[in-house]
Amino acid sequence: MIEGILRNSVVLVLIIQIASGCTSFRPLPDEKNALEQAVKPGDKVRVITLHGQKMEFLVTQIANERIEGSRQGVAVDDIAKIERREFSVWKTVGLIASIALFIIYAALVGGPGAPAGS
Repeated sequence: MIEGILRNSVVLVLIIQIASGCTSFRPLPDEKNALEQAVKPGDKVRVITLHGQKMEFLVTQIANERIEGSRQGVAVDDIAKIERREFSVWKTVGLIASIALFIIYAALVGGPGAPAGS
């Protein structure tokens, strides 16, 4: 019984880790006007400044040519590269297909809690 619970727990942890892969960071335009249009409050961004500093934060506001988070911000002119976290259709399709294949495999083999050698 404990072995079945342990296996199910491992499967659940793996599914949760894989599910976080349904998003990915996508590069945004580095032109000042386009950038200010592309980023909105609520976006999760990853920024590399002209000085090489790396930041990752949730945007709370865009004002006075700055992109601000709750604890950090950056001037638009200081951004060398910026990426926004976005939903990825193909990663999600892959996740769903993997889960479906796992369920089919588990059903054919007898499931993760099936007694061995019976």
